[in-house]
Amino acid sequence: MTIGPLDVSAAGIRALHAIYAHYHEQDAFPGLSDLRRALLASDDASDEAAAEELDRLSGRFVRKDHDRSGPIRLSVTGMYVAAGRCVELQDFIGLLRICQGRFKQNDAPRVIPAADVRKELGLDESREIRLQALVERWEFVLGPSGNDQQGWSWEVSDGIVDYRKVRTIEEFIEVYEARHPDRLETPYTYLPSAVDYLERTRPRPQPDHDSRRLELPFIRHANLRAIAERNYADLTALLTADGQLVAKVVLAGAIVEAILLDDIVDDGAIVPEQLLALPLGGLVKEARRAGAKVSQRVTKLADVAKDYRNLGHPGRELKEGQLSKEDADVATALMNALIAERRVLGHTRSQR
Repeated sequence: MTIGPLDVSAAGIRALHAIYAHYHEQDAFPGLSDLRRALLASDDASDEAAAEELDRLSGRFVRKDHDRSGPIRLSVTGMYVAAGRCVELQDFIGLLRICQGRFKQNDAPRVIPAADVRKELGLDESREIRLQALVERWEFVLGPSGNDQQGWSWEVSDGIVDYRKVRTIEEFIEVYEARHPDRLETPYTYLPSAVDYLERTRPRPQPDHDSRRLELPFIRHANLRAIAERNYADLTALLTADGQLVAKVVLAGAIVEAILLDDIVDDGAIVPEQLLALPLGGLVKEARRAGAKVSQRVTKLADVAKDYRNLGHPGRELKEGQLSKEDADVATALMNALIAERRVLGHTRSQR
């Protein structure tokens, strides 16, 4: 089988490379606006051209939210152009073969738990997170994904029948593009109708505190969970506002601390005083000693994050350097990375 012509400009290929590099190194696809700013901040003319090309990439290569506020994701074809037969696409084909096998076995369960995928493909934590991110929008092939106390899982879709003979990534791309030509034009994951557009843009009343709350069910310690969810709701209300740097750093840091403390202390137990004095990097080390899984990305972000407990002391801030937007970005990136890992992997310590 052969793949059709890959009509991508040099700037487009550079843009796809930039998306893949972030995904491969950070275990998550980059935000569209963040990636554009990073490319424009470079002194390299090719990076500037790539930034301008981000909005021109077709649905054959990328997927992004209609309002452009979310991440920009590579399609399988886009990842193939950016990185060839990379490890993530090898894992994707491996998962496809598992689905093919389950589909052919009438008596086999249609739901594939993460533990089975990890075992059969030999995935480490980082590869598992990247595989989850890659297949997130491919429900027509792999079916919906879910997450419970045992971790994430997939339900094999009936759409897998179209791919029952696929053995390579090139074969997958050819079959997919032949079956879904409509998906190759628009890069948007959501295309609203005119009525739906009007509904989405209609002014809505400000939600109350409870309705804004974003739940963090993977935190087992009830009191820590209540505090973290309250802070998460407050931070969510601030993220779209300019400024508010201290509040953003303090709230994000407190959420990270609650998650890490939950990794360390027993459910319902009093948090030891010595843990409260540790910086976030120290809490990461203690969480690992307690048996929690913490990625290298979270570890690195925790090491460079501003110590949010000191932000109430102007003298300390003057000594260590005034707070900047970059400090707030690091704190929220750390929080988002840790929450994303826990949502994918569930609680990573053994049952207490």
